[in-house]
Amino acid sequence: TGLPNRRFILDQVQQELAEVERHPRRAALAAFNLNAFQSINDSLGMAAGDAVLRTVARRLSALLGPGQTLARVDGDTFALLLTDLGGDLQAASTQAARSIEQLLLAVAEPLEQQGQVLHLSAGAGVVMIPNDSRDPPELLREAETAMHQAKATGDARVRFFAHALQEAASERLALRNDLR
Repeated sequence: TGLPNRRFILDQVQQELAEVERHPRRAALAAFNLNAFQSINDSLGMAAGDAVLRTVARRLSALLGPGQTLARVDGDTFALLLTDLGGDLQAASTQAARSIEQLLLAVAEPLEQQGQVLHLSAGAGVVMIPNDSRDPPELLREAETAMHQAKATGDARVRFFAHALQEAASERLALRNDLR
């Protein structure tokens, strides 16, 4: 895709954590994943899936503004770091949500692959920085937890991470393990 990888975005998050310690400001880390992407690979082949990922990456990259870093972290999962968000938590959250929603709209634009018009969508999760966690992999995991919640509800919207989401996911995991 030509995008940076997981390691790069985690390094950028680490740098941003250091910045928010020195200067009172806010940032956000979002994770989003294409819905039903596996069906593209299954029906059109992996090469077509790769072409779709490259197209999506170009679309998203074209929308990036200052203080925004996009990476492909895994398969069809992308991460976006938004820095220099202004105002209080509410204002910064609103600004982050608007930026992420623009990217989700770009994902939703139809694209043609092997003579077929594809209609993609994505679910997104976001975690605000600073918050309780100061660990970049943990922050990405929190954003992905919120992303999975958005996808589970069928939303192509932005979901913010809340510790209740993590607690519910941990309870589901414990229940599955207990059932086994």
